[in-house]
Amino acid sequence: MKKKFDPEELLSLQEKIQNDPILFAENALGRTLWDKEKEIMLSVKDHYETAVRSCHSSGKTFTAAGIVHWWLNSFPDSIVITTAPTGRQVREVLWREIRQACSEKELYPKDAVMQTQINIAPKWFALGLSTDESEKFQGYHSSNLLVVVDEASGIEETIFEAIDGLKPTRILLLGNPTKLIGRFADDFKKLYVNKIHISAFDSP
Repeated sequence: MKKKFDPEELLSLQEKIQNDPILFAENALGRTLWDKEKEIMLSVKDHYETAVRSCHSSGKTFTAAGIVHWWLNSFPDSIVITTAPTGRQVREVLWREIRQACSEKELYPKDAVMQTQINIAPKWFALGLSTDESEKFQGYHSSNLLVVVDEASGIEETIFEAIDGLKPTRILLLGNPTKLIGRFADDFKKLYVNKIHISAFDSP
């Protein structure tokens, strides 16, 4: 039988989760995290912008899915906007991980989780957008707005301009370092961006 929390307990639990994404991932999602996954989660908690460059199959998209759920469950009336270079990557890679991460976890109201959306309330949701039109990124406003960009080296600069126009609370960029120019490459030269590198030798 589920424990029923009183309002003070819920507030205390929420504040605890806000300050400890690893606690949320391990307990609410049932995950065992390795060092780099923990580093990414803590970076999103503590830094405005986090850029993660990695080898293939390092678990970065898996980690991003956990961060999406942590954000939604930590901050009331929060919004998460996620994107990748193509609609297929949004649907079949990033959002496949997001859906699997919360499968049978009872984190959300019934029927809240859709193919590329999680709808908790009218102003409390996550959404997956492909990047063919910058106009798609307009009109989303929240004091707790997270933007997750997967395969960030393939994103056009006009999309990043639209993302910056949202004035997000946090930005997470993930990708393989396949280009020497563009926003993703430039992030690794900026002082205010927290930079994380995952090599093939790091991954368990």
